[in-house]
Amino acid sequence: MTPQEWTAERLRRAGITITGPAEQAETRAWSCQFRVPTTAGTVYFKSSPPAFGHEAALTRALAEWSPGDVPEVLAADPDRNWMLTADFGTGRRYADPARFVHAYTEMIPAFVRIQANASRHVGELGCTGCPDHRLATLPERFDTLVREAAGGGPLAGPRGLAPDELSALRRLTGPFGETCRRLAAHGVPETVVHADIWRGNFLLTARGPVVFDWAESMIGHPFLSLEVMLADVRTLVPGDRDALDLVRDTYLEEWRRRGIPAGRAEAAVRLTAAPALVSRALMWRDAIAGLDDATRPRYEGAVAQHLRHLRRLLVPAG
Repeated sequence: MTPQEWTAERLRRAGITITGPAEQAETRAWSCQFRVPTTAGTVYFKSSPPAFGHEAALTRALAEWSPGDVPEVLAADPDRNWMLTADFGTGRRYADPARFVHAYTEMIPAFVRIQANASRHVGELGCTGCPDHRLATLPERFDTLVREAAGGGPLAGPRGLAPDELSALRRLTGPFGETCRRLAAHGVPETVVHADIWRGNFLLTARGPVVFDWAESMIGHPFLSLEVMLADVRTLVPGDRDALDLVRDTYLEEWRRRGIPAGRAEAAVRLTAAPALVSRALMWRDAIAGLDDATRPRYEGAVAQHLRHLRRLLVPAG
């Protein structure tokens, strides 16, 4: 059965009629998407590789806990990693970078609501297949990731890590573990992390913000998502410290309103960068493993790149 045939069958079961031809939305190395016009609005099909096979179950769970903040899942085939999501309205996009920064401040309350609601269902998050990158697990996962390099894989090869880099990373297992323990001590509840929460993955609709594309996600410290937002803001408005502070302060204020004192939140943010890098490296390791032999070499340097950043972060210059 083709994706188009499956889509038509599942829509018929839901009493929805297709009104026109499907339109290719996006094709990447790790996903294929198309839009389908229907009597219920535009329906979105998405196919993902095994590393992101949790997306449908996760999105469905988040929609239950935070209705309206994420798309509704109309149908899913876990064996094929296929998903149909409902129309979530027309959103606003902006050409002006400054306006997009303001859009972040409008989206963040909904995003933190999603994370806060999901923090009460961590066990159920695990049942969706969402990878476990909680702070208690990250040090061991980091150690395993570095040791895997001895046998090749995404840390080896021409774009991988040199022997001296690997030796330096092995010496970071202790400092990294201590960073994770200190971050955990601040008491921010672990929850779902959207590791691709940039301007392309949320919309401001007439009904409110909608956050989508939960493929690159895991269970972990919520502030790992803030790192992704701030990286996007740096790209939008290079050198604009005020924009970074606005997005950061808006995010932390939402957590303060949920009982995390400002001082603890500020201290936690200062410890988030290293766990975020390791989490991203693990995610890339798993995503690359699912690519075909022709595509994989284009991305194999991603794991090493994140770990090089980690080395610079945890080892002072000089």
